[in-house]
Amino acid sequence: SVTFNLTRSRSARSSIRGYVFIIAVDNATDPPLMWSSPKAAFKDGLPVDPKKGRAYKIRNFRQIRARWSFEAPEKMPTELKILVYDGAGHLLLKKDFHLEKKADH
Repeated sequence: SVTFNLTRSRSARSSIRGYVFIIAVDNATDPPLMWSSPKAAFKDGLPVDPKKGRAYKIRNFRQIRARWSFEAPEKMPTELKILVYDGAGHLLLKKDFHLEKKADH
């Protein structure tokens, strides 16, 4: 599961709207496996239609959550990508996080 705050970087009185995708990626496979929240079609690692993302509206910040279930530890993602688009579908933020698999003890 993933939980984070999407925070507005500039202060203003009006709210902003857009779309967000959270993508779990397994780079150990060829081609890489991708699990997106919400589910969408992708091309070259980006959504074909950014407006199919999870809609957000924020004045200061908004908490965003996603959850996946994986069949086995071998099928766990190695990377997490967060893509944030404005209301017109322009990419505002692309953040990648490397995930480490926990060893069983």
